[in-house]
Amino acid sequence: MFVATNPLPFRFIRRAELLRTLGISRSTLESLIAQGDFPAPFKIGARAVAWRSNEVEAAMQAMPRLNDAYQRAQAMPRARG
Repeated sequence: MFVATNPLPFRFIRRAELLRTLGISRSTLESLIAQGDFPAPFKIGARAVAWRSNEVEAAMQAMPRLNDAYQRAQAMPRARG
């Protein structure tokens, strides 16, 4: 039996959550990715993409305005559904 000794250093963030958290539109996100200012997503399924939270956090450190929005969103309790 496999037993993980260390939890993953990141979690997966889906597009809807990322856009909501950052307070930006999908087209703005796509522009940031195209310009190389934000990490590209990776496929997690046939029709699904996600970002690694550690890559998002690193990108936020480089973009102060988005970092402020991200930090505020992280401080808010998450809705469980």
